[in-house]
Amino acid sequence: ITHCRYGLHSMYGLNINFIANTVKDNLLGLALMYSKVLVAKHNLILEHRRGTSPYGFLLKDIDNVTIEDNLIEANQIGIFADGISMQLGSSSDIQHNTIVGNICGISVQSSAKFSFDGNNMLENLTDVTKQGEHINANVKWTAGKQGNYWSSYRGYDKNRDGIGDLPYRVEQIAELDIDPHSPSQALLYTPGYLVLESATRLFPIFKGEPILIDSAPMISPKLITQAVENSGNRSIIFSGLSALVVLGGSFSIICYKPFDKEAIS
Repeated sequence: ITHCRYGLHSMYGLNINFIANTVKDNLLGLALMYSKVLVAKHNLILEHRRGTSPYGFLLKDIDNVTIEDNLIEANQIGIFADGISMQLGSSSDIQHNTIVGNICGISVQSSAKFSFDGNNMLENLTDVTKQGEHINANVKWTAGKQGNYWSSYRGYDKNRDGIGDLPYRVEQIAELDIDPHSPSQALLYTPGYLVLESATRLFPIFKGEPILIDSAPMISPKLITQAVENSGNRSIIFSGLSALVVLGGSFSIICYKPFDKEAIS
């Protein structure tokens, strides 16, 4: 499904499965809204970068949703989460996805509550952002003894159990905030910016609360094999091997045109 307003859309639905679809270059990939008991698995969600809502997934006021084993690549925002599991007793899981080469991997409103574990967060310009003052305390970034793989993690694994010995923390550094609509965004992640970022993390002027803490980050990407049916009824098998995914994410970032006004509006 390509070049549409919404690739796939639920509204006031119940018990809907979105399985093995390829959704590419629409104004919005999957819009899951005002619905209950939703499953999205084995989908390719690619290159949503135009218009005012360039999201791979829009999750809006939904309960009991499972987002699993999807490839979410080269979108402006991979997942926009607003109002998840608001009903008493509802629970939602975002797990075992590969989220790669997006401008932002996942953007979270304070109204969203979900478990986020076993995902590969690879080469996104920003892995996680918060919309509002904070991310809900009921968002869980670690399930049991396993968190997620973060390509920006700089920890170590002394006992070689596959889990980093240091938590992965995402902190918003006010001194380095750049207006996404400003030409100065071209400086983001240049060598000079990274030097300033490292120095500010070591010697912060003001120490704020972290956006998230993953207490059990994975040292290596989780291998995810997915079967997706294309237009010729031919099954495509792709793997989340770290080298291939990192190359794919790097290529997506290189190909993305950050100065396309329509793309960043």
